[in-house]
Amino acid sequence: MERFVLADSLGPVPVKGMPEPVEVLSLTGAAPARTRFQPTMRGGLTRFVGREAEMETLQGALDKAAAGAGQIVAVAGEAGVGKSRLIREFTHSPRTQE
Repeated sequence: MERFVLADSLGPVPVKGMPEPVEVLSLTGAAPARTRFQPTMRGGLTRFVGREAEMETLQGALDKAAAGAGQIVAVAGEAGVGKSRLIREFTHSPRTQE
């Protein structure tokens, strides 16, 4: 199983109701992101087209947040419609790097 957090073991600890001690971990940080999208990126991505409306919506929310108006954005859709790609393209856009 891939690790999404970094942790140090504090050793086994007896837990009421458990027949054996349970290993206790201390969270020390976040591991580098690991998603199902990463292997696709390693193989090369096709040209990103046809998502102008979605990109404008995200940019509008970012602009409002930068102006001090808190924003929440949800990206939802069926598996395979390009949610991860949309977010990747938006977060790597020159407009978000200013």
